[in-house]
Amino acid sequence: MAKFLHLEDMASPLAGVFGQRLKAKRQERKLTIARLSEATAVAVSHISLLERGKGNPTLSTMEALCAALDVSVSEMRAGDSEDLGGMTVRI
Repeated sequence: MAKFLHLEDMASPLAGVFGQRLKAKRQERKLTIARLSEATAVAVSHISLLERGKGNPTLSTMEALCAALDVSVSEMRAGDSEDLGGMTVRI
């Protein structure tokens, strides 16, 4: 039986942390995914995928989403090693 590779199954743990924070910041600002999509030109489906930790955002996507939420990319990544169970990630 053929196996299919699903890109959403390949998301890194760091992408999951970003997705959790993205959703929290969006909800804090009382924005829908649709409104965030309009503000950033990032597809609703892609934002949803990211928030569920199922996608790896590009740097330009991270920058657009963070700018729309008025947070820095570094703020969205702060404390990554704690959120990843102590694992250190170097970028």
